[in-house]
Amino acid sequence: MRISNQSFNNNTLLNFNRNNAQLFNVQNKISQQTRLLKPSDDPIASAQLTRLRREKSAIDQYQTNIQRLSGNLATQENSIKGCEQQLLAIKDKLLEAMGGTLSADEISGYGKQLASMLETTVTLINARDEDGRYLFSGTKTDQQPVVFDAASQSWSYQGNSDTASALVAGGTEVQVTTALIPAFGDDLKMLSQLQEVANKMQDSGLAPADYYAEIQAAFNSVGSAHNSVSTLYTELGARQNSLTLLKDIHDDNNVVNDTVTRSITALDMAEASIDLANFYNAALASQKSFTKIQQLSLFSLI
Repeated sequence: MRISNQSFNNNTLLNFNRNNAQLFNVQNKISQQTRLLKPSDDPIASAQLTRLRREKSAIDQYQTNIQRLSGNLATQENSIKGCEQQLLAIKDKLLEAMGGTLSADEISGYGKQLASMLETTVTLINARDEDGRYLFSGTKTDQQPVVFDAASQSWSYQGNSDTASALVAGGTEVQVTTALIPAFGDDLKMLSQLQEVANKMQDSGLAPADYYAEIQAAFNSVGSAHNSVSTLYTELGARQNSLTLLKDIHDDNNVVNDTVTRSITALDMAEASIDLANFYNAALASQKSFTKIQQLSLFSLI
């Protein structure tokens, strides 16, 4: 069978390109320190690697959510802890005022202190995070939760009762929002009661005995609010503990994934070095043979 010069040249060039491609492939594997550059290098290992990368991406997102949520809950904890301490101080102050031994002027001084403490409590309820979003207005984070209506001399809630959660693990969500407002009674009754009592106490013209029952009612409301806020503070701590536990689990899973990924993609350098030498020699031989054959001529043999 006679082989044409064109066919011979094509086959030689094809072999030359194939050897060069294999040489380039091994060089890439060595430079990137991996045995998997494309799925065809090992389809089963590549499928496993894709799954591991998908899991790592999900874990990274969970950890980002946990970090943000943990920071937000820490800010909520600080405000709620402040509320709890403030309510306890208000409760003590009301208890002293009910002792029956204070003069009208002294009661007035207590009233001013209570008004100031009420203002501090409301400031804590209207706390915002570092991005300026209100912490305790449900999902209406751009709305100040508690406002005072001068006409009715009462406090009202401007947020909503919706909740928001963040995905922190596969199928696991942790609530972002905290329902602080219900701790102060229906329609913020506690705040309005305390406001009214503080106003009356500051009026030295009024006899404390005439509104003693109102002080007692405010005292009971503050005590109830204090208990509810204390419970919320404990519940926030439990949420933070859950996040810490999940973060540790994700960290461990990332370590396992990284270890498995390295074992799948690890390049056998000894084997790669031998392949590199073989493909280099084959490519060089192909090039030399092709050049030599191209130089052959009947005239050169005469």
